[in-house]
Amino acid sequence: HLRTIKSRDQATSLFRHQDMPLAEKRGTNPVNLLGTGLSRSVLNSLKTSSPSSFSYTPYGYSPDATREDSSLGFNGEYRDILGLYPLGNGQRNYNSRLMRFQSPDDESPFDKGGLNAYAYCEGDPINRRDPTGHNALALLFVILIVAVIVAMIYWLIKSMKEIKAEKDYRGERSRIRR
Repeated sequence: HLRTIKSRDQATSLFRHQDMPLAEKRGTNPVNLLGTGLSRSVLNSLKTSSPSSFSYTPYGYSPDATREDSSLGFNGEYRDILGLYPLGNGQRNYNSRLMRFQSPDDESPFDKGGLNAYAYCEGDPINRRDPTGHNALALLFVILIVAVIVAMIYWLIKSMKEIKAEKDYRGERSRIRR
């Protein structure tokens, strides 16, 4: 999908496929191709002929990455001019250098936000991500759900094949008896 962010002096278009960053285009500049990892973090940027590579701490800080290289960064999230990640459509700014949010979670401490109103991913950024700025998504939980769905589909297909084989067997037996 395509998302365009407009500022006073230019528009930046971000191209994604299934939430995976692919490229960006700023104003009249050439298209910037992005290389990402499994967590959607931008690891490589290729503008015309000048490639850039990035690495991140577990909490997403990258001293190498600048907005000149890419507007997207850790977990494929948009990085603003101050280097903050405005998660949840800008509701809360995440500061990867401080490893915390800049403002408290309005769902803390007694709701889904947890006890620490400023914590990012409930203190576990390796196994979780927090695109909304409110509820960390456990990657393990998502993987488990996908595994259950795949197992159910496998079981369904296997059952359908067994039913078809049983029908074919019964049909063959009835032809032999005649």
